[in-house]
This record gives sequence, C-alpha cells and structure tokens, in this order.
Amino acid sequence: MAQTDSRTTTVMGRERPELNPAGLRISGFILSPSIGVGTTFNDNIYATQNDEKDDFVTTISPELLIASDWNQHSLRFRGESTFARYATNDVEDHETFDLMADGRLDVYKDMNVSGAVGYQLASEERGSVDDAGGLTPTEYTIGTLVGDVFNKWNRLSAKAGGRYKSYDFDDVATATATINNDDR
Repeated sequence: MAQTDSRTTTVMGRERPELNPAGLRISGFILSPSIGVGTTFNDNIYATQNDEKDDFVTTISPELLIASDWNQHSLRFRGESTFARYATNDVEDHETFDLMADGRLDVYKDMNVSGAVGYQLASEERGSVDDAGGLTPTEYTIGTLVGDVFNKWNRLSAKAGGRYKSYDFDDVATATATINNDDR
C-alpha cells in the first residue's frame, strides 16, 4: 500500500474525512445515498473514422451504500446505476448497474474471514476492439465471487483466498445479421 507524502500533496488534493456526509443511521447501519448528474458533448459517438455523428449525452448516476457500524465484523451493500441518454441518437441510450455485498467475520482477535458477491450489467463503448458495428451497444453481465481468510501470528501474517469472475455477452443485431457473442 503506497503512502502519500504530505509535503508533495497540495491543499486541494488532501483528503478531508471530516467533510464527508454523515449518512442516515438506521440501527447498526449507516445509509449513504448519492446522485450525480452530468452532460457531455461527444463529437464522434460511434467512434468511426468516417461519417462522424455528434451528440449531447446526459448521465444520471444514483448510488446507495448501506454499511454496518459495528465494533466487530462488518457488512456492506452497495448499488449504483448509470442512465445515459442521448439528445438525438436515442438508439444509443443505455443503462448500467452494479450490485455488491461484502462482509467480514472476525473469528478471533487476529483471524477473520471475508467475502463478497457482485452482479454488474454494463455495455461496451463504441469503438472498442470487439464492437463490430451492432445497431445497439453490446451489453454484458459480470458475476463476481470473492473469499479470503486472514490470520496474524505476532509479526507474521498470512492471507489465502480465491476470486471468480464470469462474463456473459449478449448477441447484437446488425443491419443484415446478428453478431453471436457466445464465444466471448
């Protein structure tokens, strides 16, 4: 884990945890909602070298975090989404979302077991290597599973774990056929 040198970090770049929103306390959990809204202009939405199309893209990104506030153990749930809306090319409109749950079980003072599970819906950017001219952006899902065991003996510690990720790409229609993404 890299440490930052306070002599080279500017005043504006320093973290200020005392200014973070407090969230809403519900029993032993803290609920922290947030939302982001933005508009960008893209002068080549299809990422082509010829016949460039431009458009304004508005994104709305809500997020909800529910985290435990316990002395031992921890449990956290996070959900976020992004809704992208194009001003004139509405066939490019898309949504993404990401759901995640993770936790830690403190077995002993110096031993814990942690894990996470997640599910994400995303879409490929136009111009990516695998974008083969579909009428709509290629959507895909990602499933994630993580598990770790940590133990510490005086100055010696060990961590063992495993991670599993599964990708599933949807088929995409073109003007003349369908792109089969089962091999990805």
